[in-house]
Amino acid sequence: MSNLTDDAGAFYAAQRPKVIETVINTMAVSTDWTVLGNDTTTLANSALCVRGAGSTSFAKVNGAGNTVYAGVYKTVALDLSTVDPRRNLVCYVYLSAITDVIAVNMKLGTSASHLMTWSVLVADLAAGWNRVSVPIYEITGSTGNGWTPATVAYAQVNVEFSSEEKALAGILVNYWSIEPGQIVT
Repeated sequence: MSNLTDDAGAFYAAQRPKVIETVINTMAVSTDWTVLGNDTTTLANSALCVRGAGSTSFAKVNGAGNTVYAGVYKTVALDLSTVDPRRNLVCYVYLSAITDVIAVNMKLGTSASHLMTWSVLVADLAAGWNRVSVPIYEITGSTGNGWTPATVAYAQVNVEFSSEEKALAGILVNYWSIEPGQIVT
């Protein structure tokens, strides 16, 4: 008998470890989120979604904040220390137009001052629903001390525009997760 067979000589079925999706937030309840500032308005729930029960809706306006970002953030309590960095951060974003869009950014960290950013540039976006997906190891930027995967306390999703006076209504963000995905080595 080998370690591949049982006592009767039959082969064991090969077992792969089950990898479970890590949900950062379903984005179905807008009151779970806070707008980045007065350049982001009309925070609301929307029944339109790709996954789950709904999405969070907001708009980019030319507010007094004078920023190029429209987005939302929230406090979370996530331990991502065991997540394989080859897995993808994924969310679904609806954009009615991409003319003035630079990127969609996902940010995770210990706080708004210490985080990592993952970006998908406009060349990989289209008007309509977008599956925004980036491998965790493809970090676009770091703020402060970056992040500590074991103690993620801050999550943010935003859309970056070409200039602060640009506007876009009806931005939808839906179902943010880390996909289980098949890892090929």
